[in-house]
Amino acid sequence: MSENEEADNSKARFRHLKVIFAHFREEWYKYVIQATVVISGIVIAFALEKWHLIQLEQEEFTDAYELIAQEISVDTTHISKIISRFEKRRTSYESILKDSMTREEFDACYYCPRMVTSLYTISPTDLGFEHLSKLADYRIGPADTLNRAIEEYYREVHVNLPMWQEFIRYDIQENIGHWKLNMSWYYKRERRPEEMIDYQLNSSEYKNMVYVQRNLIYKNYIPLLQKLDKHALDILKMIEFRIKGD
Repeated sequence: MSENEEADNSKARFRHLKVIFAHFREEWYKYVIQATVVISGIVIAFALEKWHLIQLEQEEFTDAYELIAQEISVDTTHISKIISRFEKRRTSYESILKDSMTREEFDACYYCPRMVTSLYTISPTDLGFEHLSKLADYRIGPADTLNRAIEEYYREVHVNLPMWQEFIRYDIQENIGHWKLNMSWYYKRERRPEEMIDYQLNSSEYKNMVYVQRNLIYKNYIPLLQKLDKHALDILKMIEFRIKGD
């Protein structure tokens, strides 16, 4: 190739580049718009996917809160019944301890023969709490008042409540075991043998049993149930507010 031909080719390539740059200079905004559209589409797609995941996660939290609310509502019903039953017995415990209960009052008191041998218990379920605790970001917000309140409630339910129920149950078993070994009236078929009535009205041993049960129930068990009941009602209000807010 001659020098003239090479020079002509170089000029041709240069003219071609000038045409391309001129075209780009005239149409650059179109390329920018196209690039912006593509990038915006990608960003929107990621945002929609993230929003969808957040919605799914929020639905899981809502399901967990609703299940917890159902379980706690059942708990409060049982707790209220237990408190009511024991409150009806309170005066009878005091009457026995003060030697002020008459034979007529004892005969009319259907639960008096079982004052130291019966217990009303509650065994709450925690399926909702299990579901909540398995969610991915359950512990991301330690300052979340609702989750902290729920966790504290179930800790009381699974630690302190069974502990006091077991204390009372153990004392009841001790009382029954003592009667089986030492009280002939325990095996009589009569509903209320005279020996039993005399024992429960006049025996200092029986008063000691009543005293222990009274303290276990009214100074520990009932206050704990009242605390749980108030805690549960507060949680129900918080759950309702959280679900409506979401």
